Amino acid sequence: MPQSMCILFNYAFNIASIQIPFAFVAFTVHRFCVVVYHKKALFKTKRWVVVCILTQWIAQFIISLPFVFEYYDDCTSNTVWMGIYTLITAVILPSLINMVLNICIFIHVRKSSLRVQAQQLSGITSGINHQQSIISRRDVSLLKQMILTFTMFVIGWTPALVINTIDIIIFVDYIIQMASVYLSVICLLVFMINLFICNHEIRRYVFDSIRRCLHC
Repeated sequence: MPQSMCILFNYAFNIASIQIPFAFVAFTVHRFCVVVYHKKALFKTKRWVVVCILTQWIAQFIISLPFVFEYYDDCTSNTVWMGIYTLITAVILPSLINMVLNICIFIHVRKSSLRVQAQQLSGITSGINHQQSIISRRDVSLLKQMILTFTMFVIGWTPALVINTIDIIIFVDYIIQMASVYLSVICLLVFMINLFICNHEIRRYVFDSIRRCLHC
């Protein structure tokens, strides 16, 4: 295969490898701005969603550029630095960004909850206990989702990329390689199921679509 095709293949492969992790980052950045800067009108618009998505793809294209300048003996060959680079850009860097932003989100929500509780305690209003319980559930739900999402991301992608890098240095059994790939797929499936269960709007949209199809 021509060298240009090998470059295109490896460039596209790295973009595909970091697509899902950077989708997590884009989602986290969007959620961070919506929660922390909720008074800014821009972050509540569809334009902000488009900006996040476009920025995600532009970042992927730029980050994968080193693969364009690499020389390949054949299209399936790889080097240690390329494996490590993919591991860093697909797991370590997105993990750090997600962790920092999610922690900031939780701290902000927690402070907001405490501030609301303090305001309620200083006044005489009805339904205070109910409001406090709602805030408490929101804190717990946010923390659970943060931990689950981050854990699924790390568990799903790290083994496959680490094994891929190790395989460049020493031979790794094919069964082990495929097991790491299946683990990634399973973790992605768990994340999608969790998103469906926890997101009321998605559930309602899916059920409404099914009902419309059945009535057709």
